[in-house]
Amino acid sequence: MRYSFLILFAFITYFCFSQKVNEFRSNYPVIINQEPNLEEEVMDKLGGFKPVANAILNGIGYESSDKKFYFGNAGFWSTVPVYNFVDGVWLGQAFKSYYEFNDIYKLSFHPYVYYTTARKKMIWGTRLTFKYKTLVDGNLEFDAGDISSDYDTGEHLGRLENSLYSLFLKRNYMKLFRKRYISLDNSFFPIRGLELKSGLSLQWRNSEVNHTDFSIFNDNEYDHSNIPLNNKFKVMPRNTALLGKVGFEYIYCRKTFCDTNNNNKPYTDIPIIGFDYNFGIPSGSVNRSRFSRIEVSIHQRIKTSEFSHIHYKINSGKFLSKKNLWFPDFKHFGSYLLPSMKTYTDDGYFLLGYYKADTDKQWLKGAVNYHSTNLLLTHIPVMRKLGFKESIHARYLWTSEISHYTEWGYSLDYKNLITIGGFVSFIKAKYSNVGISVSFPWL
Repeated sequence: MRYSFLILFAFITYFCFSQKVNEFRSNYPVIINQEPNLEEEVMDKLGGFKPVANAILNGIGYESSDKKFYFGNAGFWSTVPVYNFVDGVWLGQAFKSYYEFNDIYKLSFHPYVYYTTARKKMIWGTRLTFKYKTLVDGNLEFDAGDISSDYDTGEHLGRLENSLYSLFLKRNYMKLFRKRYISLDNSFFPIRGLELKSGLSLQWRNSEVNHTDFSIFNDNEYDHSNIPLNNKFKVMPRNTALLGKVGFEYIYCRKTFCDTNNNNKPYTDIPIIGFDYNFGIPSGSVNRSRFSRIEVSIHQRIKTSEFSHIHYKINSGKFLSKKNLWFPDFKHFGSYLLPSMKTYTDDGYFLLGYYKADTDKQWLKGAVNYHSTNLLLTHIPVMRKLGFKESIHARYLWTSEISHYTEWGYSLDYKNLITIGGFVSFIKAKYSNVGISVSFPWL
């Protein structure tokens, strides 16, 4: 294990340079990461119960005869979607609406409003999305709301997942703060293969405390506080944050290597390069976040045979400056829980504490994943016939908080309905942890 990162690096480098060899392959699109629609698969299997299930999952509403306008609720499951120790139960409803002006412009509207039974406050939010297909394809989003938000602003842990752990096991893995915000984000494709992104957000934030600890099964040994387990965390007073971001994602998109069904999202074996610059804009406010952070990334899917492909990701970045940097502005890495209800991603961690490695300095993370329908167990004819898929995972992370963390795993997936995996982790080549995960991606 001492040379695990060198092996990982050599693995990635080899497949980067192998791109030159891949150019000699036959010129046809290599579309390898289009995932099946799980919702459609489940619906098709429900038969006569499909209308009821559709109302629960997707809601009911009014649609115009020309199908250009729709308004309805976002599914009856959204009536009570969340339980956590800060808010208690969310009681309310989410809605969705859209209007298609023509083939070029489409407007979507997704508001929600809830009452929190423990905090006894109203929370609300709305998202207005304007999609345009003019000389460039773009997506303009306006968001506003007053909500309880995860300190991990990427929300690697799902709210449903955290709700179930809190309600049944009394474990509130997700720590929350109050956020009132207005934000505007835009992304568009000026040329084929290049996506430009920008955004601006004004936020009013402060730490919150738990208002309940009700759970069906008590666990008195676990720390139930609303404080993230990170040595650099400090309680966040009321503060204002004016946050900006710019970035791009680029792929050299040759005609024969692009998905002709969607020019803006090519699925190829060509590396995709990304760059992001995030910053907090200074002002006269005493507690306002002021920082600048850059990060670069590259990821690529490489078809190795008709039955398998390799997917690697590398991401690295650094805070160039910081003053009054609060925990939501850190770089967050997140971690799945065991068992997990989310789909495995090719760069997520299973045995790393949810906030443990979040940093305000620099970081380097990498991952290599091998996916196959003809690896070990899938050599058994009945396993292959049933549609099983096997994966081997290798992840690496280095920050100032956790040095040379590696995670290795194997998983077996059945048609994206259930995934079982085993993982083991090491820190500086020394054994750290081991775990087994059972994931239900369709939940």
